[in-house]
Amino acid sequence: MKQHKGFPGKFFPFLIFSFLVCFANSADAQKIYSKVSKKTVAVNEKFEVNFSYEYQGSSSVNFTPPDLDDFLIFSGPNQSRSISVTNNAATITGSYSYILSARKLGTYQIAGAKFTIEGVTHNIQPITIKVEGSSAQDESGDYANGRDIRNKLFIRAIVDKPTAYLGEQITVSYKIYVSPDVRPEYITHAKLPLYEGFWAEELEGSSNYLTPETYNGTQYNTAILKKAALFPTRSGSLKISPISLTLSVIFSGSSSNYDPFSSYHPGSSSSEEVKISSPVVNVNILPLPNGDTSKYFTGAVGKFSLETKVAKRKFKKNEPVKFQIILNGTGNIELLDVARPTFNKSFEVLDPNITKTKNNSGVISGSKVIEYVLIPRDGGKYSLPAVGFTWFDPQTKTYETLKTKELPITVINEKYNDGLTVETGEEIDIYKSASSFLEEQGTYPAGWFVVLSLFLPLVSAAYFVSYKRKEFARLNDPAYKIKTAAQKLAAEKMSKARLLLNEKNYDKFYSEAATALEGYLITRHGIQLSEMTSAKAEETLISAGKDPAFALEIKKLLDDCELMRFAPVSGKMERMQEVYDRASSIIERLESGEE
Repeated sequence: MKQHKGFPGKFFPFLIFSFLVCFANSADAQKIYSKVSKKTVAVNEKFEVNFSYEYQGSSSVNFTPPDLDDFLIFSGPNQSRSISVTNNAATITGSYSYILSARKLGTYQIAGAKFTIEGVTHNIQPITIKVEGSSAQDESGDYANGRDIRNKLFIRAIVDKPTAYLGEQITVSYKIYVSPDVRPEYITHAKLPLYEGFWAEELEGSSNYLTPETYNGTQYNTAILKKAALFPTRSGSLKISPISLTLSVIFSGSSSNYDPFSSYHPGSSSSEEVKISSPVVNVNILPLPNGDTSKYFTGAVGKFSLETKVAKRKFKKNEPVKFQIILNGTGNIELLDVARPTFNKSFEVLDPNITKTKNNSGVISGSKVIEYVLIPRDGGKYSLPAVGFTWFDPQTKTYETLKTKELPITVINEKYNDGLTVETGEEIDIYKSASSFLEEQGTYPAGWFVVLSLFLPLVSAAYFVSYKRKEFARLNDPAYKIKTAAQKLAAEKMSKARLLLNEKNYDKFYSEAATALEGYLITRHGIQLSEMTSAKAEETLISAGKDPAFALEIKKLLDDCELMRFAPVSGKMERMQEVYDRASSIIERLESGEE
C-alpha cells in the first residue's frame, strides 16, 4: 500500500493526455490554441477538449463557448489561469476545458469558440471529431485501473427545484457517495463550480464526516461537500456547473466489517488515484411575468417587509437627522435596492450608510438597513419622504408593494454645534475680536506675556475648529469610508480566524480567513460578490496597477483556503498557522500600500 504524508501529497493526473494541437491564431503578444485528447472516439466515450490563451498585459479575457449541442457535457467549462513575471512583464496563460461524450455515430465539429483579449476577438478553428463503434470503457474516472467504480464512488448535484423564476433562490447541494468497500484517503485536487448566470451565496451545511445513507437500494457513506444558494440573473435554460475532485482512495478486498472511520486494516487492498465529477444540472429559469410592477420595482424576488425610522421628531439647525429605511425578508439580501428618496432642499444629504445581516443556514434571509444622514440648514416643519418597495413573490406569482408614511419633523432655529461644524463667519469673528481687544487695551506693563495669554486661547480655539472641520470632511469622504469599512471587515474576520486557530476549529477557520481577504477586496476594489473568485481578484488587482507577483500571491492564498476545506484533518491542522500568517501579511501590505 502506498504511503502518503500530509496534504496535498503527490499529484497523479487521472488521465495522461496525448494532445493533438490545432493551431488557431497567433500574434506576437497573443496566442490562441485548441486541443483535444482524441479525434476519434466511440459512442459514449468521454474525451477532453481544451481552449487555451497566452498574452502579455493586464486586461481581462472573455470566452465565448463553442456549440456543443451534439455532445453530452460531463464537466465544464473548467477554467484555469496562471501568471508568470519576467523582467517586470506579466505573461498570462489560461484555458477553458470540457469533458464531453458523443451521443451517436458520425462526424461532428466543435465550432464557434472565441476569445476576446484587449478588445480583439480571436475565432478558434473548428475541431473535427469522428465517432464510431461503442465505448468499451469510460475514461473519465468511472474506471480505475480497469475497476468499475461508477456505483462505488460518485458525486450528486441535488437541486431543490428544477424550475424557478428569475431572481428566485435555487439551492444546490454537492453530495459525495462512498461505497463501504471504498475508503478515500485524501483529496489532491478540487475544481469548484463557477455558477455562470447566477449570483451565488455559500450556505452552511457542508460536512467533513461521512454518514450512512441508502440510495437506490444500496448502502453508502455520504457527506455534503458544498451547498450554495443560486439566484438566476437571466432567464432561459441554465447549467449548474459541476464540482470535480481528484482523490487517493483505497479499495478493500472485502466489504464485510468495514468501518470508514477506523484506521485501515492490512489485507487485500490498493491505493489508487481517481477523478470524479458531479453531473451538469440543467434548470429552467422563467422570466418575471408582466404586471403592475410600479416605479418601486428594482428586481427583488422573495417576500419582504418595509419600514422607515427616525430617532426623534425635533431637531436644531445643523443637527444630524438619521433617517433609516429597513428591509427584512427572504431573498437575495445583497441585491435589494430602494430608489433614493427625494429630500427637501433645505437638507444637506450625505451618502447613505448600508448595513446587512444575513442568515445563510438555508433559504437566504436577513435585513438591509439604508441610513441617510441629513443636515437641516433652515428651521421649519418638514416631512421626511414616504418610501415604496415592490417585489415579486414566486409563491403567489404576484407583485407586492409596500409604501411607508411620511415622517413629520420640526427644525428649530437654535443652532446645533457638536464641535465639528462651525460657520466660517464665526471663525473670522474670533480673529476680529482678538484684534479689536488688543487695539482698545494697548500694552500692559507685563508686555507680551499678557498679550499672548489673551491671544493664544483664541487662536487655539480657531485651530481646533479648523481641525474638527477637516476631520469631519475626512470622515465623510467616500474613499475614506470605503477604506475604513474594508479595514474594519478584515480586522473582524481575522480576529475571528485567530480565535478559531486557537480553538483548532479547522472546519470554520479556512472559510473565515478567505472571507477576510475576499471581503477586503470586494469592499476596497468594488468586485461584485457574484464574480468573486481567486482569478477575478488577481485580474482586478493587476488592472488596478498592483504588482502581478503580489496579485498571484493573493490568488494562491485564496486557492489554498478553498482547497484546504476538502483536505484531511492532519493537513488542515498543520497549515492553519501558515495560512493565518500569510493572510495577515497580505492584508497589512494592502492597507499600507506596499504592494
